[in-house]
Amino acid sequence: GANSLQGSIPSAIGQLQQLTFLELNVNALQGSIPSAIGQLQQLTFLELNVNALQGSIPSAIGQLQQLTLLTVGSNSFTGTVPQELTTLKHLNYIVLEANPHLTGKLPAFNFSQFTSCCAMDGDPFTCPLPAGANTCVGGPGCGGKLPPPTCK
Repeated sequence: GANSLQGSIPSAIGQLQQLTFLELNVNALQGSIPSAIGQLQQLTFLELNVNALQGSIPSAIGQLQQLTLLTVGSNSFTGTVPQELTTLKHLNYIVLEANPHLTGKLPAFNFSQFTSCCAMDGDPFTCPLPAGANTCVGGPGCGGKLPPPTCK
């Protein structure tokens, strides 16, 4: 994290197939997350919070079946949260908050799986929210209680 990195995430990232931990929080990264990220089948931590990333959150992240932590908050993502993320059964830490350009319905996650951190506040999801979304209010890994997701 916090290394003053600029530019975009190259699609060649998909060649790092033994990578288990990718932390690029608090940088000045721009552009989109390449779909090649889905090739990182050993990845357990994907941290991209607090950058200037744009475009949609790629559905290819749903291929990362070992993922336990996903943070993509405080960026400028557009479009919807991919339904494919609901297949990540080991995920217990998710941060989608503060992406004011996300739209559409929030997928029906198993919100009870997010035992460490669940942060989805500040995103303008379409009403109604899926069952259990009101339980996404932070957690010990988030540093405490957060507001629940809201909808318009």
